[in-house]
Amino acid sequence: MLVAGVVFGAVVLTPRVWPRRAPMADVQPQMLVVRPGAKGQVDLGEGLAVSLFDDGLRVILGTHVIFQSVPLGSLVSAGRGAFVPSGPGQREQVSSTLDNLEITRSHQVPAGVRYSGRLFDRTRSWPLTLTVSRPSRSAERVDLTVSVPGAQLLVLHSAREYLTFGLSPRLPAVNLRDKAWWAGGGSAKNFSGAAYSTILGSTVGVLGGAPTGVDIRHNGRTDVHVWAPSVTMTVTWYGRTRAGGGLIRPA
Repeated sequence: MLVAGVVFGAVVLTPRVWPRRAPMADVQPQMLVVRPGAKGQVDLGEGLAVSLFDDGLRVILGTHVIFQSVPLGSLVSAGRGAFVPSGPGQREQVSSTLDNLEITRSHQVPAGVRYSGRLFDRTRSWPLTLTVSRPSRSAERVDLTVSVPGAQLLVLHSAREYLTFGLSPRLPAVNLRDKAWWAGGGSAKNFSGAAYSTILGSTVGVLGGAPTGVDIRHNGRTDVHVWAPSVTMTVTWYGRTRAGGGLIRPA
């Protein structure tokens, strides 16, 4: 596996070695390149918008950010390997990943926008699509659907937010700082649904029954691991905007 590092302003690709047996691999975001044809902000209706620029992707409700990708890094990584559900605990074995993301263009689709691009390293490249949409103009939810044909694992990299709490039964109802968790304790029936809430006034979850993990062990980012070539992440806001203030929980 090749990973990008910066040395005196130049990008250098160096090998990465994975631990043989880790409950959840440290899949690190690398370069994000957004071409001019993909940059900008798109209105999703009723005060909701999505923006994509060189520093990342944001979902915005009014003047408030309710979701943001990891700053200045790839929104998505893709890999190959295996999810091991049996034994003393669930774990994943990751053999390789692609962590550099280039978004080349965008176009509007019903209720949203679709971005096209690729994940790549020095020798390989996989096509990627990212669709950000709203189920309806009145829905208090936005869906981020990522598809990478050929991948076995997708990792979605978002910004680390304060007060990230698990939502039962997907995750323990505690502050999830500095740990990695498999959703539902490895039970497939509990993989799908809202997994955690953040101080931004939103909950984040994954649709479908693929094995899903949340990794909050690393400074500055929260990683959602999904063992599937396609995944829909949901962002649902649970608060209303207070005039001149932030999002608050409904009474």
